[in-house]
Amino acid sequence: MGPIPVGTGYRYRSPSTVGLMGSKGSKPRKPQQHLPKVGSPANQEWEHRTEKREVFGSWPVWIVLGLFVVLLLGWLVVTL
Repeated sequence: MGPIPVGTGYRYRSPSTVGLMGSKGSKPRKPQQHLPKVGSPANQEWEHRTEKREVFGSWPVWIVLGLFVVLLLGWLVVTL
């Protein structure tokens, strides 16, 4: 490769000015959740809460389900 012509918009960067990819401090890490040791009572409680959350879902599911029940009951009252 020959020299880059002046005025083309390219600049030569020396290797010392180029940052390393993945270097420390490039972006903050997400805080990590501490997990209890496997088999401990705290771990069993954590697993129970996690499974319960997966089975029953979160609050938007319950809002939609409640709204559906109210609409169904309203429809039954109006049509009967």
